[in-house]
Amino acid sequence: ADVPVGVFLVEPDGKVALATREVQKPNGIIVTPDGKTVFVADNNPKGVLHLLSFRVQADGTLGEKRILYDFKAGRGIDGMALGRDGLIYATAGTGAKGGVYVFSPGGGEPKGFIPTPGDPTNCCFGADGATLYITAGAGPRFGLYRIRVGLVWLAEAADGGPHVLGGPTEDPHHTPYRKLGAHVEEDYEMRALPSEAATWI
Repeated sequence: ADVPVGVFLVEPDGKVALATREVQKPNGIIVTPDGKTVFVADNNPKGVLHLLSFRVQADGTLGEKRILYDFKAGRGIDGMALGRDGLIYATAGTGAKGGVYVFSPGGGEPKGFIPTPGDPTNCCFGADGATLYITAGAGPRFGLYRIRVGLVWLAEAADGGPHVLGGPTEDPHHTPYRKLGAHVEEDYEMRALPSEAATWI
């Protein structure tokens, strides 16, 4: 029999159950630390390009589907990570729009954007919770990059859209930025990730 498209729950004893079929082509998936919410990248190039959230039901299945963001066109989310600030860091886009998009768990327009040297494919945080590792293209090759994101800077853009954070010389104290997240321990600024400034691992 054909396996249905969906998100599956695998129990510790190996039992497999279908958690939800309310997706077209699920890709990245992350679970909140309290185990109550699941975020899913529904990335179908021939259909929807959504960032979704679901509530985890008592039996482990997923309900209360919400569309947090609709890319509408282009390249949707590939991999995702949840920051210690509670924000969602999602790799998406191509060309000038390729990078890490930062979303609030409540949805809405991106709160920030980190451009990458090439199309990004995935990201995750290191054990320190402040170093974001990103896989992305770099010309004819693919590379692994890292960047410090101890806090997120959001430009108060007039159009309300995400601000493309600048290079290593950008100073948030001289631009209309404000801090996001309550769990900031170190004063790092989120910076752009041009190929010449990125740390190649």
